[in-house]
Amino acid sequence: MTLIIGSRCADGVVLIADRIVTTQSNGLVFYCTDKLFSVLDHVVIGSSGSSGNFELFRNHVLSYINRKSTKVSADDILLTLSNQTYHLNERYRGRNSNAIFDILLGRAYQDRPSTLTYVNSYGLPNSEEGYRIIGSGTRYAKVFLERMWNRDMPMGKVAELGYFAIQYVEQLKLDHTVGLGGQKPQIWYIPDNYKENDEKDITFGIDRLANDQELQILESRVKEKVKRFDDYLAAFFKD
Repeated sequence: MTLIIGSRCADGVVLIADRIVTTQSNGLVFYCTDKLFSVLDHVVIGSSGSSGNFELFRNHVLSYINRKSTKVSADDILLTLSNQTYHLNERYRGRNSNAIFDILLGRAYQDRPSTLTYVNSYGLPNSEEGYRIIGSGTRYAKVFLERMWNRDMPMGKVAELGYFAIQYVEQLKLDHTVGLGGQKPQIWYIPDNYKENDEKDITFGIDRLANDQELQILESRVKEKVKRFDDYLAAFFKD
């Protein structure tokens, strides 16, 4: 189970993911892990659903890339992701709904804006021009994004909104499989139209994880907003 938010923004694409993973092999066990990863330069993937199935999916994708004698392109990888998502989900469809997963994919380009693609559990890709939320916490985070998100927001502002949504789901115990477990979320910025030099080093618009300083600033802002929201609710329901 999980909560991952992806958004097209004024200056690129951002992915925000919670940290908590649950397993049920020996009772309900919680631990924290990364839910966003990059399999190729400028391609970032996140997944909802079964942690075990997603690990299998990730290993299949990495194995495919390592087996190829020629470099795998980002166009090739979308087809691979779609195929693997479909085939792995078909193993469990109708038998174990908790094992079903879908994915979000963010991709950067040199010559055009970054893209956000949703791949459903049947492996069908869909380009997203707004935002997409996946995971068991979707219905809670959607309340905040429907109210506050707009397509003119920069990546940093959407990252703050996503961080707030995850924090609030955890704080109100709306879904015990969603949260940060005392850590900070994964936030991956994928700016539009990156530039590189002759040595293929990125000189502008590198796609990257938010650094510690950025996360610290976001944490401070989110804590303040959560407190203000709590105070508002307390006053609203006060006799």
